[in-house]
Amino acid sequence: MFSTQTIYKFLLTGVITIKTFQNILSFVTHAICYTSAFIVLVLIGCFIFRFNPTEFYSDATWAVEKSTEDSAANQPALTQAIIDAKISYEKKLEEQAAAQQAAALAQAEAQAALARQTARTVGNSYGTLYIDRLGMEQPIYYGDDPSTLRKGPGQYAGSALPGEGSQILIAGHNTSHFKPLQNIQIGDIIRFVTGYGEFNYKVVSTRVASMNDTTTYNFSLDYEQLALYTCYPFSGPPGKTERFFVYADLITDNN
Repeated sequence: MFSTQTIYKFLLTGVITIKTFQNILSFVTHAICYTSAFIVLVLIGCFIFRFNPTEFYSDATWAVEKSTEDSAANQPALTQAIIDAKISYEKKLEEQAAAQQAAALAQAEAQAALARQTARTVGNSYGTLYIDRLGMEQPIYYGDDPSTLRKGPGQYAGSALPGEGSQILIAGHNTSHFKPLQNIQIGDIIRFVTGYGEFNYKVVSTRVASMNDTTTYNFSLDYEQLALYTCYPFSGPPGKTERFFVYADLITDNN
């Protein structure tokens, strides 16, 4: 015979099965009811409002086509708006670049003006002279007094600075700083780099003259010329009375 526990489990399983069936039946019943109600409402709507599926499809098709036509009609305006926005943006970038360039130029000009001002300080080295063919590189000092010339080539204070459009007169000792000038040749390029720009000169002539010859310089020149001079000849005891001059005309400047 079956035990009490087995009978209890059997009855419990039966109750659960019946309950589950009731739930399924209730769900199906509700679904059928709701579906039927929806169909009835649709039919009533068709009757009352004379709904025509064919007309509805036609109206929907017209609406889609009209929307497409409107989009196509608005396309040129949209394209032009994009082009205008692009032009405006590029113009703004150009304005910003121009403003930055102007600011950089103003800063460079201010630095150049300061460098020119400080260049006229006696004993101050304001640039470097290069003659590449001779392997020559010399700092240039402002002033040609004995103490300055002991440091390196010095510029006569009454002459122009590079970039000022007249004659620049620079002296140097023939046994040291300007000794390479004994091998200078017509056509050699002299590069003068300062704190405010770089200047290139081409040697056009050389000359030996008396130390008292005032025709060896001209501070009223209306073009820029670099004039280098030293004692001559390059060998022998000091106390020489002649000078060797090198004249080089400006060919380019990057100031």
